[in-house]
Amino acid sequence: MNALTFRAHFDGKHICIDEGCDLPLDTELLITVVPQSEAALQAEREEWRRLSLSNLARGYGPNEPDYDESMLKELNPDYEAR
Repeated sequence: MNALTFRAHFDGKHICIDEGCDLPLDTELLITVVPQSEAALQAEREEWRRLSLSNLARGYGPNEPDYDESMLKELNPDYEAR
């Protein structure tokens, strides 16, 4: 059999071929892991940043008051103020 190339991904448990192919049972495979490009990594980081900011904004309303230490009922002795 001639060498063939297929796009695939790893779903956390299995290597999944992304396109149709007919391989006989027990066909030997050689797997090459292709690292993500820096642009793809940056795009993923930006998506996580946007998601984080979006969820943080959901936790605080537009009329949320500023909280200061005087409003605390009990100080956490294990917290180091910065």
